[in-house]
Amino acid sequence: MRFSSLLLLCFLLLATSLSEGQASRRRAMPRQEQGAAVEDRQAIQELDDKEIKANLGLDVRALALLWDTDIVSMPPDHSAISGLEANQAFLEKEAQALADFQILGYEQNWQEVRVLGDYAYEYGTVQTRVSPMNPGPEVDRMYNIMRILKKQPDGTWKIYRAIWNSALPLKAQEPEPNKTSPSK
Repeated sequence: MRFSSLLLLCFLLLATSLSEGQASRRRAMPRQEQGAAVEDRQAIQELDDKEIKANLGLDVRALALLWDTDIVSMPPDHSAISGLEANQAFLEKEAQALADFQILGYEQNWQEVRVLGDYAYEYGTVQTRVSPMNPGPEVDRMYNIMRILKKQPDGTWKIYRAIWNSALPLKAQEPEPNKTSPSK
């Protein structure tokens, strides 16, 4: 009985010292790494701010400058679009479709932003508000969005992958009328 109690006590002491060691290692991030994390967060915030400004101005060129050359995007109801030129062409068509509208608002609400080395991801929602140039009702849209960002050699971040879809629930479809089958 004493041996098992002593063994249990040794196990508890070992487990406690290991967990304290891991916690102190997490807290003891070198200042250089802490500084890099702060710089990365600031650079990602700058990317997000530039994107908001470019979207409010419907500035396709400015938006394209925020993308990595290997960008892949997955817009709603569209196949994946690979590469800078293809994404820019897609966005130019979208901008033409909005030529008769005024952009009233573009807001990002990131629920999580996480840096993982030279890549980061962020997910949240984007809300847009537009109004036709001619009198008409404003149109509000909300999208769920997830992006992977890639750190560039100069320390800036660019959008590497992006996928978004409507944040509104799909309307319930009307059930098809029951087709009566012949009774047996």
